[in-house]
Amino acid sequence: MGNHSKFVLSSVIVLLIGRVLLSDASAALLVQGYNAARNDRFYVGVDKAFVGDPYDWSGVGRLVGSETWATMISPSYFLSAVHYHPGAGSTIRFYATNDPAGPYEDHVVASGVQIGTSDVWVGKLTAPASSAVATYPLFVPGDPVDLAGMAMEIIGRSNLSSTQTNIRMGRNVINVVSSQHLWWTYDTPGLGDDEAQTANGDSGATSFVVWNGQPGVVGIHHYINGDSMPSYYVQQIRDAMGSEMLRIIPEPATMSLLLGGAAMLLLRKRRTGAGR
Repeated sequence: MGNHSKFVLSSVIVLLIGRVLLSDASAALLVQGYNAARNDRFYVGVDKAFVGDPYDWSGVGRLVGSETWATMISPSYFLSAVHYHPGAGSTIRFYATNDPAGPYEDHVVASGVQIGTSDVWVGKLTAPASSAVATYPLFVPGDPVDLAGMAMEIIGRSNLSSTQTNIRMGRNVINVVSSQHLWWTYDTPGLGDDEAQTANGDSGATSFVVWNGQPGVVGIHHYINGDSMPSYYVQQIRDAMGSEMLRIIPEPATMSLLLGGAAMLLLRKRRTGAGR
C-alpha cells in the first residue's frame, strides 16, 4: 500500500474510532484470551509464562497510591500522558523484576513539561534512578507510515493486584498512523489470545516495538486503541531532558543501511523484471 493510500485509510479509521479519549476511570487492559499467568506481569505461580519475557520491564513504574504511569527514557526522565501523569511531589515505584516481593525503588517526581501541544508529557525525578531501573529508547522509523503492520507489546492495567503491581501486557499490530498518533484495532482472531485493547485507566502507559531484542517506546496511550507518538517530538524531548541523553532505535546509520538495501533490492527486481 502506498503512503497516500495509508493516509486515506488512516483518516477513515480515525473518524470511525471517534477519538475516544481515555479517562482516569479504572478498567483493565482487555486481552482476548486473557490468562493471568501469561498476561499479568506480577502474577505469582509456578505456571507463570509472562508474555513480556525475556525483556526488562523495570523502567515501567506506577504511582504509589494512585493509577498514573511513568516509563523511563533516561535515569532522571520519564514519559507519560499530559492528561493523566504523575504530579510533582508524588512517588513512583519501579520493580527490578516481575516478582511483587522482589526489590524496588521509589522515586519522587520533581517536575514535568508538556511537549508542544501534544499529549506527551516528559517528567523528571528529584534524583536519578539506579542502574537497576531500565531506560528505554524511542523507536523512530525512517517514515512514520512504515510503522503500519508492526507488532507492539501493549502495557495497561490489571485488576488482580495492588496499584504498584497493577500491570498487564497484551499485543497488537499497528494499523495506521495519522496526525502524530498511531492506531490499532481489536480483531478476532487478530494475534490470537494476546490481542489487546486499551481501557480507561491505561492513559500514560506505553506501547513498545521490540527491535533486535530491545524494547523501544513507540506510543503513549491517549485514546482507546490510539497512542501519541513520541517519535514526532524527538528534538523537543531532547530539549526537555537537558544534559541526559535520549536514545533512539534503530540507529540512524542502521536505518539508512536498511533503506539503502531495500532500494537496491527493489532496483534489482525491477531490472530483472525488465529483462524478461
